[in-house]
Amino acid sequence: MNRSYMKILGHLIILLLFIGNGCQYNFPTTPEIEIKSEEADFSNTVVIGGRYTSGFMDGALYNDAQQKNYIHLFVEHFYGDSTNSFNELSISSENGFNTQEVENTTQIQGKYEIAYRAEVTDWEIRQPINGEEIQDYEGSLRNINNFSFPGIRSYQVDGEPPMQNRFVSRVADRLQGNSILDQAIEKNPSLVILDIATDDIFDFTLNGASGDENPEISSVVHTDLTPVSVFEQSIQEAIQRLLNETDADIIIPTIPNPLELPYFQNLPWYFTSSQFRLPNVFFNFNFCKEPGYCEMYYFNEFNVSVNEFNRGRSGDERRPIVDFDAGGGERFRGKLIIDEALPTAIDSEGDTIPKLRQLTQEDLFLYNGEIPQYESLLSDGEMGAIVPLADKFALTSSEQETITARRQAFNTIITQLTQSSSRVYLLDIAKLIDDVELGLVNSNGTAFELTYGHRSIISADGYTMNQKGQALFANKLIELLNEEFSSNIPYLDPNTFKGIDYSFE
Repeated sequence: MNRSYMKILGHLIILLLFIGNGCQYNFPTTPEIEIKSEEADFSNTVVIGGRYTSGFMDGALYNDAQQKNYIHLFVEHFYGDSTNSFNELSISSENGFNTQEVENTTQIQGKYEIAYRAEVTDWEIRQPINGEEIQDYEGSLRNINNFSFPGIRSYQVDGEPPMQNRFVSRVADRLQGNSILDQAIEKNPSLVILDIATDDIFDFTLNGASGDENPEISSVVHTDLTPVSVFEQSIQEAIQRLLNETDADIIIPTIPNPLELPYFQNLPWYFTSSQFRLPNVFFNFNFCKEPGYCEMYYFNEFNVSVNEFNRGRSGDERRPIVDFDAGGGERFRGKLIIDEALPTAIDSEGDTIPKLRQLTQEDLFLYNGEIPQYESLLSDGEMGAIVPLADKFALTSSEQETITARRQAFNTIITQLTQSSSRVYLLDIAKLIDDVELGLVNSNGTAFELTYGHRSIISADGYTMNQKGQALFANKLIELLNEEFSSNIPYLDPNTFKGIDYSFE
């Protein structure tokens, strides 16, 4: 039996078990233990961060997720109750506002659940449920500990708040002209988690590198990468202010590799056998060799021009043809894209040949393209076959190299900064995610995965942590605190936390 079908069958069995138990997780009780730290003060922990420290998961920020960010879990674990010691900017939303499902819909979409279509597919689908608009925050900032805003960039924490970010604009009136960093410093924190690097890369990556990799900072949009020089200056200045204006110890997480996550890895770059139904415009029905088999001619003119251009050229100077060979297997079913990295080619008539090619196994087809692809197959079937995929739906190998290089540059800067002061510490989240990918992280016999299975630490959106993953992050923080501050904090058991929500379409 196909491994993909076995995986789905396993998930369905898990679902039935959940249903049979009232869809409840039975959490074991935690034994009481005297927890202490000889050298650290966690009584006034403050966070300045983005997606991961806000608790954003399943494509949205909602009540339950917000209370399960890893800093919140740690403080609650340390003090036994976070009610009076760690306060969030309450989102007051049951299902949240899905930040990826805002186009072509009149219904406000909320968090994702993992679903399976009536017909069998080789992968899980992300199914949004009804959501709510993001409401303005009406409370005071005086007692807030977590200043985390999904999508915040390093250069946006100390300066005019980025009003285009709805998670920030909802509290703008309460900031009263202060920057986010100003507000955090006013708290006179004892410990600061400064997690402001991840979103400098993630939105660019989630949108298929469709933005600018080196934009002018005055015109940057959320799909752009943050320039290295801007990131370095911004995070250096933020740390210097915290060192100069507070007595806090500072912990800076590294940026994990987004390309390891299901959002990028789960979907095939080619049309599967069940999908391989090419539009009628591909075929010349006047020249059928036999009933049901007709010559594919749609890209003939394009291919002739490419072959003429390729004469006398070799290697990277050549251009690929487009060939959907029905009998040739998956390597001939790669979805169609425009690749600006291809060499410019002129045909014999002096016209520019479009930079078309098919995806290969080196490229990635992203989850933001899954539903549009399915809807296309139900109608004209042209997406990825006649009409190239939108840039935001795929990552080429060269784009992946750009993302990897930028992430490595940022992590190098972070590492160097943690070596510049005895009060600044490195929380290596990137190493933790790499270890999970290698199957090296387990708890009580359960090895965790970067999948959509029941051992996954990834939420239904495919790129943020679920509650198990946040618990693992909390454990990584506890490991650091125990090593550096003579603490004896016991670890959380991630198995007692909720994983992925499953549903059926």
